[in-house]
Amino acid sequence: MIDLYTIRSASPNIRKASIMLHETGLPYTVKYVEKREGGKPPDDFAAISPNATVPAIQDHDTGAIIFESGAILHYLAEKTGRLLPADLKVRSEVIKWLMFEVANVGPVMGELYHYMLLEAGPRSV
Repeated sequence: MIDLYTIRSASPNIRKASIMLHETGLPYTVKYVEKREGGKPPDDFAAISPNATVPAIQDHDTGAIIFESGAILHYLAEKTGRLLPADLKVRSEVIKWLMFEVANVGPVMGELYHYMLLEAGPRSV
């Protein structure tokens, strides 16, 4: 069983992890990280995600704890043997695009999301 650590407002990174869990068919439970006053997560969450961000997963079958969406996607693909080709050349193409997405597309979308929220004020986007 896998625990998916998340917050109640889903970001693109959280969505990536939950979609991958769904696509691979792995059983999982959702654990909401409730922030304390000052916007900080609970102290015990640091054992799951040292940088205090979501998503993160804990795989009780293997004991693995993974944070960062790209690492989660790669781990789940490796674990299930799905969505990651065995052929080295084709596999490197998939990993290349995964790295491109997490290093470029993801951050730009995160900034856009942040500024849309900032512009929208207290309303939800």
